[in-house]
Amino acid sequence: MSIGYLKFYRQLIEHKVWFLDRFSRGQAWVDLIALASFADTYFFIGGYRVDVKRGQLAWSILKLSKRWWWDRDTVKRFLNFLDFEGMISYKCHNRTTLITIVNYEKWQNNTTPDAAPDTTPDTTPDAAHNKKYKKNNNKNIYTGFFDEVWEMYPNKDGKAQALRHFKKSVLTESDYLNIKKALENYLDCSKVKSGYIKNGSTWFNNWRDWIEPTDAMMGNNNGNGEIDQCQMIVNKIKLDAQKQSSSVNQSS
Repeated sequence: MSIGYLKFYRQLIEHKVWFLDRFSRGQAWVDLIALASFADTYFFIGGYRVDVKRGQLAWSILKLSKRWWWDRDTVKRFLNFLDFEGMISYKCHNRTTLITIVNYEKWQNNTTPDAAPDTTPDTTPDAAHNKKYKKNNNKNIYTGFFDEVWEMYPNKDGKAQALRHFKKSVLTESDYLNIKKALENYLDCSKVKSGYIKNGSTWFNNWRDWIEPTDAMMGNNNGNGEIDQCQMIVNKIKLDAQKQSSSVNQSS
């Protein structure tokens, strides 16, 4: 039986190879451990604060099913299996599912049971990566991470203000993973697909609302429960015009 620990760079779970195929159950288990918050944090869902402790993650059944390429019933059965085996506990709320990794410290400890603590300074890529999230005034620390998220955001207006919001709100690795999750949700909502995209400054100031968006936010329905098709067309035309204008400016 193998003992000891293997350094696992957390960003590996966002690598494209990680998503090449439908997740196995073993891969999903490792994914849950890697997605769990390494420090106490919180975020807002539809205006309600959700507290997440170290070793916990707040992901809906739907989001996990999309991430793992499973149907929702399969996700529920797997979570029930892990719960029965004493590997996790979880509670379903009306806005998300709070999952607790049992014995999280066992999986995330830095030393083997029989080994003395390692006092050697940690210079691994993982350690250097985590240090980049420490709050300070060095703009170079944030630029690389912000540019990665900004590149995925379609509306390029308001970049300077968006960067300021990013610096104030993305202070930990958990925040960084959450803002990428929030942007993925936002880009999947009906309004964005129809061409209406918020100014970058506006979205980056309220990105936490999109970590676990409500059905209304994703559907963007009007008072009659129907999507305003005319507004969609208008927004689409505006977005196309904006892209053309940007292309002309870049070529000139």
